[in-house]
Amino acid sequence: MQAIILCGGRGERLMPLTSENPASMLRFAGKELIYYNIEQLVKAGADRITLALGYGGSRIKELFEDGTFQGVPVDFSGCSDEGTAAAIAYAADRNEKNIIIAEGNSLFMGDLTGLVKQHTDRNAVCTALVTENAVGGCKRVCSDENGEITALTEDPSAETIGCELSLTGVYMLDTAVFSQVNFGGRRDFVCDILPELSELGGRLYACESDIYCAKILTPCGFLEAQQNILYSGGVRIINNTSDNFNGVTFIPPVYIGRNVSVQPGSVIGKGTVLDDGARIGARCRLIGSYAGVNSSLSDFCEADGTVICGGASAGRYVKFGFHSVAGSGCIIEDECELAHGAAIWSGTSVKGGTTVRDTIDRGSESRVLIDDDGIFTLPHISGSAVSAVSFALACGSSLKPCSRVVVGCSDKEGAALYLQEVKCGLANTGIDVFDIGESTPQQTAYAVNFFKAEIGIYADLNSHCTFRLMSRGGLPLERRSEHTIEQIYQNRRFRSCPPDGFGKIYSGNSAVSLYESFVRSLMPHRLKGVNPQIRACSKTAAGSADRIFRGINDINGERITFHISADGSKCTAYSQDSGNIGSEAMLCLGIFAAFSKGISVSVPYCFPSSADRIAENLCGRLYRYYNCTCGTEDSEARKIAAGEDNSFVRDGLCLCAAVCSYLSERKISLKKALEDIPTIFSSQRFVVSNCEPQTVIRKLCGRSYEIGEGAELENGVSRAIVRPMKNRQGLMIFAESMQCEQASAFCDEICARIKMLDK
Repeated sequence: MQAIILCGGRGERLMPLTSENPASMLRFAGKELIYYNIEQLVKAGADRITLALGYGGSRIKELFEDGTFQGVPVDFSGCSDEGTAAAIAYAADRNEKNIIIAEGNSLFMGDLTGLVKQHTDRNAVCTALVTENAVGGCKRVCSDENGEITALTEDPSAETIGCELSLTGVYMLDTAVFSQVNFGGRRDFVCDILPELSELGGRLYACESDIYCAKILTPCGFLEAQQNILYSGGVRIINNTSDNFNGVTFIPPVYIGRNVSVQPGSVIGKGTVLDDGARIGARCRLIGSYAGVNSSLSDFCEADGTVICGGASAGRYVKFGFHSVAGSGCIIEDECELAHGAAIWSGTSVKGGTTVRDTIDRGSESRVLIDDDGIFTLPHISGSAVSAVSFALACGSSLKPCSRVVVGCSDKEGAALYLQEVKCGLANTGIDVFDIGESTPQQTAYAVNFFKAEIGIYADLNSHCTFRLMSRGGLPLERRSEHTIEQIYQNRRFRSCPPDGFGKIYSGNSAVSLYESFVRSLMPHRLKGVNPQIRACSKTAAGSADRIFRGINDINGERITFHISADGSKCTAYSQDSGNIGSEAMLCLGIFAAFSKGISVSVPYCFPSSADRIAENLCGRLYRYYNCTCGTEDSEARKIAAGEDNSFVRDGLCLCAAVCSYLSERKISLKKALEDIPTIFSSQRFVVSNCEPQTVIRKLCGRSYEIGEGAELENGVSRAIVRPMKNRQGLMIFAESMQCEQASAFCDEICARIKMLDK
């Protein structure tokens, strides 16, 4: 017998519980709702399960990767029509005489064999399972002495006295009905098909049962069903917790999932569920509440009849009112208070000290955690060690087990401690870690290539701890990879590995020496006519520069002072003859040197067109890549950009080496070399707009942008790129022209046009 479960609805009344997953994936005492229902259907004789999917269908498929449930085949169907009737008709196997149908947002616990027997004995067209114990807004029914349903109603009135029975959401259906009744369009099975069968007479029967059934329509209904399961004793209840949770008071019945942490002094009251990976701080008080998978409550929090969804995080002294809801991945800072019935949407951040009296739903989309430079900043110093581990778990969970990750840190005091947290988090997800210790971001990028790692993570510590993510060659991760990490971090969907599956941690200290050998290989054994002096902000970078250039410079040559930027990615220069040379001109000189040796170069899409002119003059191959590409349109450009020959584009020390080598080989001064570089002035601005980036760019240039770098504008003498920022709160404008004033004026003109769009 085939069983069909309708699990395609969005569950609007359940929001924000269903903002990430459909209602059928809500968890009750450590198990998804859909598992409870399938178990009962299989016990009733179903030998094949079909899931009618819609909203969140991909998430449901992940639960049944092998296509079975306890040996019973599970398949999936989808229908373009929105009605549940059409979904049933599309999923049904017409070769079956009878099928059993269950609503995905109904929790039913009890024997269904009586329904099957009564339906087949009567040879009925449709039989609905009804009970007096249903809760949560189920439709009421009236039936005659033969069990035939004569009326369906939401609210029994004087005309329908005797409607004490409620639909449970489980039905038996004769497939012959599909040829007799219209199941097409947007018709609903309960609201349209069942009343029609009742009016026809002799077709719709009720099978009364004493099973428990709950229609999960609201967060309040979710809590009631959760507590009914606990009080029924049908699941594993933690009663004796003294061995596992010293100093914690539990008032049974309480369900405790796997890997749950509760700090001393907390009270977990009756009817509370702490799902897998939940973390409860010291002196918290939870009564009749639900803490979802990998949710986190800091010290002194209180929750009474509250739903805290998976991945939600609350700071210290947060008070949750009765029937309040914290959505998946939301962050509630210290000393906030949620009033009775208040709800915070998924992905929303609430600042400390805020009193939430209604629904905060403006954060329904995922928050941006990794900025445009690929940097993740820990949200706050308090509990930042835990956040660092969570970030590492998210990075590791986004990669395949046994992947390789290179980690390094700055020489700032405390950065090494955060690096330890990152290593532990990665190893716990089955990732092999290569630790190169104190280094620069560029040395970490070199190690990513050398160890053939998937990504690199560089820890730095200023006012906050930051982690820079990079792929091969120091390139930013693709936007979809960053988005995956953000999603996992927000929702705490971390991969867990058995002890024998933990990743290994290797020492990669030799990577720094190998990097220095690589930079040294870019130059001759002795420089001729060049006397470079390298100045760097980082002690680590300054030490490497000293070891690389020591003993090879020409003390009688032109004295050139190179300044490495704070992040090590750029360099400027100064000599007595040439004066100050900006970073763009220096990079153009490096590009000129590469083209003169027949080396292809790949630069970011927004780099000035002076690089294109150099390529034209020397017949060089110039590629441009998009920092946040999500496709393969620039795969060749990114492949070249990740190569060692292009290290100078993102590495100030490599650029110094390339320029010094070029000057030494040509035996020319820096001023002479710059005569071959086209002079193009650039300017950039950041502008905030209330309009969506798509709208801004469409109105500026008459079309929507397709690439992550934005759109290109020209006015005859200047060229500009308008680039949307990841947080959707502003745009960056990069303008260039043959004259400095024109580039700046074009920037100002575009800013003014964007401001006009807000009016």
